[in-house]
Amino acid sequence: MARVTCSYFCVGFAPAVVYTIILFVFFVSITFDGNSMLSLVLVLYSLTQLLNPCQMLSFCWRARTLTDIFCLLITLLYAPYKQETNVWVFGYGSLIWKADFPYEKRVVGHIKGYVRRFYQKSTDHRGVPSRPGRVVTLLQSKNPDEEVWGCAYKIATENIESVTQHLDHRERGGYERKDVLFHPLNHSQSEEIEPFHLFIYIGHEDNPNFAGHEDIETIAGHIAECAGASGHNTEYLYNLAASMRTIAPTIYDEHLYELEDAVKRIEMSKKKKTIELDRHNHNITVK
Repeated sequence: MARVTCSYFCVGFAPAVVYTIILFVFFVSITFDGNSMLSLVLVLYSLTQLLNPCQMLSFCWRARTLTDIFCLLITLLYAPYKQETNVWVFGYGSLIWKADFPYEKRVVGHIKGYVRRFYQKSTDHRGVPSRPGRVVTLLQSKNPDEEVWGCAYKIATENIESVTQHLDHRERGGYERKDVLFHPLNHSQSEEIEPFHLFIYIGHEDNPNFAGHEDIETIAGHIAECAGASGHNTEYLYNLAASMRTIAPTIYDEHLYELEDAVKRIEMSKKKKTIELDRHNHNITVK
């Protein structure tokens, strides 16, 4: 009986009290302390024994901004009433054409406030430690309306744990999970989908594999030369460019398409040199 009472308290009255305390600390810290993130993270950490310990602990380690913290507070407040049994993940790189996990639904759309850049080193999939390739990550944009297009995948409840573990391993090269608002591309009013929250993988600028803000020609040089366990780096670039033309044909991704052109120029130059060398060697042989 004592256990039942304790369990009822933990899932009933206790969370409500905790939510109130959190919100109080949140608003007080904003009012009197500009650096409120640390205090809030400590409060959130204390909840790990009450509400989803693994998720809470993970958040406390990953939270970077007040926006991150506020989003989780809202999620916690609505958690007891939310019956959602699915999770969504957003793919803006290889996940667009290589979703190697079970999913129920695929929706094309975009997120706002970010730009997609080939600023992340790949020392496994598209490169090696001695010659790292380049893959995409997202950077915060100065323009809050800036759009990054990709695909959202709906994961069923029974697959959430296995899929997230798979993606955590797949995106292990400096990427972290983050919650963002996704805007679906609605093809018709009859099946219009409202924007909803999902999670994405982002390689922050302080992660060890962040290559920095390189120019197009420098990035193109790396991509043209590198390869890893998943194949040549050029394959990654060309697949992403082709996928974007398919899912968002009216959107011009300047960074992506300029990089594609730059790599093609390098490959064309290599082919010309190879042809000239073969021709030169042939002439020597004939003589």
